Amino acid sequence: MIDHAGKIAGKLAAVADETLQARDVYFALVEQRNELIYQLVDADYTFTEVAGYAGITREQVSKMVKRRESRM
Repeated sequence: MIDHAGKIAGKLAAVADETLQARDVYFALVEQRNELIYQLVDADYTFTEVAGYAGITREQVSKMVKRRESRM
């Protein structure tokens, strides 16, 4: 019984580790996407063009840019 619990705990720990790794990869990809969006905006693409390339709405691009400007 204790042996089964140890095996299950080990499998759960492995799944948790994979989940954390997947989360880290996801956030890294989001960060890269956001940087590309900012680069397009800085290169004078319109919010509508950037939104089309990024697959998001024009309003989302606008909010991202406003947040970035408020941090600067």
